[in-house]
Amino acid sequence: MFLKNSQNTFIKKLLINNRGSKDKEGCDDTNDLILSYIKEYIMKKKRVKYLAIIN
Repeated sequence: MFLKNSQNTFIKKLLINNRGSKDKEGCDDTNDLILSYIKEYIMKKKRVKYLAIIN
């Protein structure tokens, strides 16, 4: 939702703090998948100068 609302906005620094919980097996594959799609979208649109993802 945030990325859709900021379509024409250039963001200088974007920090994503990933505090996702692990699933039953103790795996965070879902969080990693979502973060990879977000990163790909941001890089493709070139709307963020610095991107940091903290796990």
